[in-house]
Amino acid sequence: MKIVSTEQMREIEHYSEEMGISPYQLMEQAGLAFAQTLQTFLGGNIAGKTVVAFIGPGNNGADGLIASRHLNIWGARLIVYLCSERSNVEQNFTLLDDASIEIVQINDPTYFDRLNIDLPNADIVIDAILGIGRTRQLSGTVKKITLRINQERLSRKNLTVASLDLPTGLNANTGEIDESSVDPDITISLGYPKVGFFKFPGATRIGQLLVADIGLPTNVPVNHLPTLLTTDWAAKNLPLRSRDSNKGSFGKVMVLAGSENYIGAAFLACMGAARVGAGNIMLATTGNVLRIVATLMPDTTYLPLLEDQLGGYESSAAEKVLHTLSDRDALLVGCGLGTHQTTRKLVRGVSLGAPRPTPSMVLDADALNTLAETDNWWEQLRFGCIMTPHPKEMARLLKTTVREVQEDRIACARHAALQWGVTVILKGAFTVIASPEGNIRINPFANPILATSGTGDVLAGMITGFIAQNVPPYDAACLGTFIHGATGEALTARYGDRGALASELLPLIPTTIKDIIGRTFMPVISQYL
Repeated sequence: MKIVSTEQMREIEHYSEEMGISPYQLMEQAGLAFAQTLQTFLGGNIAGKTVVAFIGPGNNGADGLIASRHLNIWGARLIVYLCSERSNVEQNFTLLDDASIEIVQINDPTYFDRLNIDLPNADIVIDAILGIGRTRQLSGTVKKITLRINQERLSRKNLTVASLDLPTGLNANTGEIDESSVDPDITISLGYPKVGFFKFPGATRIGQLLVADIGLPTNVPVNHLPTLLTTDWAAKNLPLRSRDSNKGSFGKVMVLAGSENYIGAAFLACMGAARVGAGNIMLATTGNVLRIVATLMPDTTYLPLLEDQLGGYESSAAEKVLHTLSDRDALLVGCGLGTHQTTRKLVRGVSLGAPRPTPSMVLDADALNTLAETDNWWEQLRFGCIMTPHPKEMARLLKTTVREVQEDRIACARHAALQWGVTVILKGAFTVIASPEGNIRINPFANPILATSGTGDVLAGMITGFIAQNVPPYDAACLGTFIHGATGEALTARYGDRGALASELLPLIPTTIKDIIGRTFMPVISQYL
């Protein structure tokens, strides 16, 4: 599913007109699609419900008028409150007048008196006041109306507030919100979700997100539109598993991870790879780490590496790892390795040097911190690479600040991927995955239960496990990220939004994959925001 900015949406609408879809026809389709989606969300029965629709100027208001007309035909009782003068789409008003729908004009001196009677009796409120063109702060009558809508929603559990396309007061591009933005239960986005829905603070003010198909052309000529990952996409891209397979069929992973202070990281990364179905996992680590984790992972093989006196890795470690890699399909470097001088030398020795065609490599955690201290490291990468920075690690790599990274995560991830020629996973709420060609996919999860130590190690292992199963690196990055987020949703169903451990993700990964294959798992945008 594509994600669009205001400018891109207008390009698509213009292209639709060139393809023979008139603006009025598109408006009719949008209003009908909104009404149908709202009716489905409410259980399929709108008859007898009292609907108060707030209608603004422009296309958003026109879509709201058309939706009101259909809801009225289906048996709802409509009361339309205009938030501006009657628009130039007079035909819509004529149809409402013919249907005897009550319309309250903005210049009616009893406007707010009537509103204070009708709103407490409403079952549904439709916010169709301002659309994607809104850039200024809310003020005057519109601000008074949005505050009154929010007040009513907070006071009653039996009221559903539905925003048409996007909540009034939310910037479709930046995710910025006005202090009096409508705070809906549901946002029904028309055609495509808007990029501001996946930025903060806007992501906190959309409620549940649904997208209505309004009949736009599917072959839109707009370059590099971000794509939202979906259950259907994940199910179609999971590697197949034949009944006559053996462990060699599903790839061999090497994980270079763990140190005296971060023993658990090695366990979490290896188990992440195993739980997505990799056939064989080898952990390359020091003897001290190995002796502890081997009791937890009897089904993992090991490559013991010598330690120096300072707790880092001896100089021979890189050569030993590279020699063993000839038999491996995927390599993960970095989880809990530490930052000893000799460990940094190991990371550089393994990841940088003469190019090799295989295996593909995932770099996480301390491997990223080591590269951040290395000049022009991207020109020296030995293998095709996936990088998994969180915002602070990304800031180090780009020599910038966390604030600048977070201001435009999509642009930041795309810039880094293009500059470095790698796949970049910028972790966080609505994780951004950028390909070396600049394509963007966004993970539809923003779940605080994953904000705990070790979940990144699990993710890195999952991605590496998919690479070992011959999933192309960019798809492996997206699959691992989506399933990791979906497993977080399963964990939340058990515990709520706090207190879970990274290790508790591991046994839920296979059942999450099973649910994705069966299409029984469907993400709910912003459910936990």
